[in-house]
Amino acid sequence: TFSEKANFKILGKKFGPKMKKVAQVISQIRTDLIVQLMDGQTISLDVEGETFSFDPNDILIQRHEKEGLLVLTENNLTVALDTELTEALIEEGFAREFINKVQNMRKDMNLEVMDNIQIDYQTTAKLQKAIHQFDPFIKTETLALKIESKSVDKPIQWDVNGENCEIEIKKLSN
Repeated sequence: TFSEKANFKILGKKFGPKMKKVAQVISQIRTDLIVQLMDGQTISLDVEGETFSFDPNDILIQRHEKEGLLVLTENNLTVALDTELTEALIEEGFAREFINKVQNMRKDMNLEVMDNIQIDYQTTAKLQKAIHQFDPFIKTETLALKIESKSVDKPIQWDVNGENCEIEIKKLSN
């Protein structure tokens, strides 16, 4: 969103005692006029029955980002990225971090790229829900033929985005 206000440093000298009324009119200009100013054009405004021209230096335009958006503007092009984390995104993040931990374990075990594994784990209900939901994706990414939530014999303890998780992987015969 935009807000606009008079550039008192420039307009104060020009309007003197009318400055308060000019500032009020400027604070209520339409969006299409703001866009014209941003494009470097001059606009005309009616102040108590008189028409005055204002150029982009006369009016200060400020952009205000909406909460939850990351905004970047360059040459009148604005791109906004919604940074709000939905439950689905949080669960996907859990799954991806779980995959990362398993891949690190595969590397530490010197497994071959094409070795199939079984993943056994114990974790919180929150993380378990995400693992269950993304089970096919996790299997594809890690070459796991089985993923089971159960007691593990030789676990490695991990922090998966703030959730405790014990993971054990076993190489399966090809």
